Amino acid sequence: MWLKISTYQKRAEYVVQNGKILNLREQQHNIAWNNERVFTTMNSFLWGSYANRGTYIFNANPLGDNHYKVVSSMVVAQNGNWDNGLIRWSGNQYNPTIENHFYNGTVYAFSFMMEFLSKNNGLIGDCGFDVFIGGDILGRYRINGNNQYMQNLMCGDVNTGGWNGAFGFRPIGNLQFKRSYENLVVHYMNIWTQPIRLHEQQNAISVKCLAIEGDM
Repeated sequence: MWLKISTYQKRAEYVVQNGKILNLREQQHNIAWNNERVFTTMNSFLWGSYANRGTYIFNANPLGDNHYKVVSSMVVAQNGNWDNGLIRWSGNQYNPTIENHFYNGTVYAFSFMMEFLSKNNGLIGDCGFDVFIGGDILGRYRINGNNQYMQNLMCGDVNTGGWNGAFGFRPIGNLQFKRSYENLVVHYMNIWTQPIRLHEQQNAISVKCLAIEGDM
């Protein structure tokens, strides 16, 4: 009888404030991480004048070289309607081999998950995706080698001043698939297209980051 197991080469946990850069190498005596993932969970929950009607966005967006921008914010529209200018959808499919745009205009905050249709398919080799708005790259998602594969990713960020331009993702490198070509599907897309404000105790909001290198 075969028993499925997972092996982890590295594992570390950190509590990080919004907007901070988590440098895994710096935290681990300059030891490089390879094909790691950083998962986030809420570490604090705040009540305030929003009466819990805002939306929490928390994620660790990879920037390359084991650096991650940590996002931990509660956002709400500036006017009376908490969801003013909020665009939501889920289930749209995209061709991973070309540049795709979700929205074109001003974006103040966003969050989404993207995955291949099959749980046992994904990218291998040396390739990946960039998530961008205009000329700003907000997430660099990469896989190296054939021992593991990238089946999904999550991305989210907040900018009260707004980004301008096309919001989407593009392939980086020569995409190779674990099984065969397959579409990507985007879930839980949220795009704030009108000015937002943050929780009045924004500086007290943090997330717990779990970094893992190994079989995932």
